[in-house]
Amino acid sequence: MDPLLAHQRAQDAFAGVLANVSPDHLGAPTPCTEWTAKDLIEHVIGGNEYVGKWADNPIEPPPRPDNIADAHRTAATAAHEIFAGLHKRYWREGIYGETSDEALMVASGPRFPARRIGPKFAPNSLANSW
Repeated sequence: MDPLLAHQRAQDAFAGVLANVSPDHLGAPTPCTEWTAKDLIEHVIGGNEYVGKWADNPIEPPPRPDNIADAHRTAATAAHEIFAGLHKRYWREGIYGETSDEALMVASGPRFPARRIGPKFAPNSLANSW
Protein backbone atom coordinates (compact mmCIF):
# COMPACT_ATOMS: atom_id res chain seq x y z
CA MET A 1 0.00 0.00 0.00
CA ASP A 2 1.16 3.52 -0.73
CA PRO A 3 2.63 4.96 2.52
CA LEU A 4 0.73 8.23 2.09
CA LEU A 5 -2.56 6.38 1.84
CA ALA A 6 -1.60 4.19 4.80
CA HIS A 7 -0.78 7.28 6.89
CA GLN A 8 -4.07 8.93 5.99
CA ARG A 9 -6.10 5.80 6.75
CA ALA A 10 -4.36 5.33 10.08
CA GLN A 11 -4.96 8.94 11.08
CA ASP A 12 -8.61 8.62 10.04
CA ALA A 13 -8.97 5.47 12.15
CA PHE A 14 -7.41 7.19 15.14
CA ALA A 15 -9.69 10.21 14.65
CA GLY A 16 -12.70 7.88 14.63
CA VAL A 17 -11.70 6.43 17.99
CA LEU A 18 -10.82 9.85 19.35
CA ALA A 19 -14.29 11.15 18.48
CA ASN A 20 -15.70 8.82 21.16
CA VAL A 21 -13.26 9.83 23.90
CA SER A 22 -14.73 12.06 26.56
CA PRO A 23 -12.80 13.96 29.26
CA ASP A 24 -13.66 11.28 31.83
CA HIS A 25 -11.88 8.68 29.64
CA LEU A 26 -8.53 10.50 29.64
CA GLY A 27 -7.29 8.88 32.85
CA ALA A 28 -8.30 5.38 31.73
CA PRO A 29 -5.61 2.72 31.41
CA THR A 30 -4.35 1.44 28.05
CA PRO A 31 -2.80 -1.90 27.07
CA CYS A 32 0.55 -0.16 27.81
CA THR A 33 0.24 -0.18 31.59
CA GLU A 34 2.45 2.89 32.04
CA TRP A 35 0.23 5.05 29.80
CA THR A 36 -3.22 6.53 30.28
CA ALA A 37 -5.54 7.27 27.39
CA LYS A 38 -4.39 10.91 27.57
CA ASP A 39 -0.72 9.82 27.32
CA LEU A 40 -1.48 7.73 24.24
CA ILE A 41 -3.41 10.56 22.58
CA GLU A 42 -0.55 12.95 23.32
CA HIS A 43 1.89 10.43 21.82
CA VAL A 44 0.01 10.37 18.50
CA ILE A 45 -0.57 14.13 18.35
CA GLY A 46 3.00 14.89 19.44
CA GLY A 47 4.46 12.45 16.93
CA ASN A 48 2.62 14.17 14.12
CA GLU A 49 3.72 17.57 15.42
CA TYR A 50 7.38 16.54 15.41
CA VAL A 51 7.48 15.55 11.74
CA GLY A 52 8.19 19.14 10.73
CA LYS A 53 10.86 19.53 13.40
CA TRP A 54 12.74 16.52 11.97
CA ALA A 55 12.84 17.90 8.43
CA ASP A 56 15.98 19.24 6.74
CA ASN A 57 14.59 22.74 7.14
CA PRO A 58 12.80 22.35 10.47
CA ILE A 59 9.44 24.00 10.83
CA GLU A 60 7.37 24.47 13.93
CA PRO A 61 4.04 22.68 14.09
CA PRO A 62 0.89 24.73 13.66
CA PRO A 63 -0.64 26.09 16.86
CA ARG A 64 -2.39 23.35 18.79
CA PRO A 65 -6.14 23.78 19.26
CA ASP A 66 -7.48 23.13 22.76
CA ASN A 67 -9.90 20.42 21.64
CA ILE A 68 -8.05 17.08 21.35
CA ALA A 69 -9.89 16.01 18.20
CA ASP A 70 -9.03 19.32 16.54
CA ALA A 71 -5.43 19.08 17.80
CA HIS A 72 -5.10 15.63 16.25
CA ARG A 73 -6.65 16.73 12.96
CA THR A 74 -4.34 19.77 12.75
CA ALA A 75 -1.17 17.82 13.57
CA ALA A 76 -2.06 14.84 11.34
CA THR A 77 -2.83 17.12 8.40
CA ALA A 78 0.47 19.00 8.81
CA ALA A 79 2.45 15.73 9.01
CA HIS A 80 0.65 14.35 5.99
CA GLU A 81 1.43 17.48 3.98
CA ILE A 82 5.13 17.16 4.84
CA PHE A 83 5.18 13.48 3.89
CA ALA A 84 3.29 14.29 0.68
CA GLY A 85 5.79 17.01 -0.20
CA LEU A 86 8.69 14.59 0.21
CA HIS A 87 6.80 11.98 -1.77
CA LYS A 88 6.20 14.36 -4.70
CA ARG A 89 9.73 15.72 -4.63
CA TYR A 90 11.39 12.32 -4.73
CA TRP A 91 9.02 10.97 -7.33
CA ARG A 92 9.34 14.06 -9.55
CA GLU A 93 13.12 14.15 -9.29
CA GLY A 94 13.52 10.38 -9.55
CA ILE A 95 15.56 10.34 -6.35
CA TYR A 96 16.26 7.11 -4.53
CA GLY A 97 13.89 4.59 -5.87
CA GLU A 98 11.88 3.60 -8.84
CA THR A 99 8.54 3.39 -7.07
CA SER A 100 6.61 6.00 -5.14
CA ASP A 101 6.86 3.85 -1.99
CA GLU A 102 10.66 3.74 -2.23
CA ALA A 103 10.82 7.44 -2.99
CA LEU A 104 8.83 8.38 0.10
CA MET A 105 10.96 6.29 2.40
CA VAL A 106 14.28 7.86 1.49
CA ALA A 107 15.79 10.39 3.85
CA SER A 108 16.07 13.89 2.43
CA GLY A 109 19.09 14.49 4.61
CA PRO A 110 20.59 13.64 7.96
CA ARG A 111 17.92 15.48 9.98
CA PHE A 112 14.89 13.74 8.49
CA PRO A 113 15.01 10.00 9.00
CA ALA A 114 12.05 9.40 6.68
CA ARG A 115 13.35 5.95 5.88
CA ARG A 116 12.84 5.06 9.55
CA ILE A 117 9.88 7.31 10.39
CA GLY A 118 7.60 7.12 7.36
CA PRO A 119 6.89 3.39 7.45
CA LYS A 120 6.24 3.49 11.20
CA PHE A 121 3.67 6.28 11.36
CA ALA A 122 0.73 4.37 9.95
CA PRO A 123 1.17 1.15 11.99
CA ASN A 124 1.84 3.19 15.13
CA SER A 125 -1.35 5.23 14.70
CA LEU A 126 -3.38 2.14 13.90
CA ALA A 127 -2.01 0.28 16.91
CA ASN A 128 -2.85 3.25 19.09
CA SER A 129 -6.44 3.18 17.84
CA TRP A 130 -7.18 -0.03 19.70
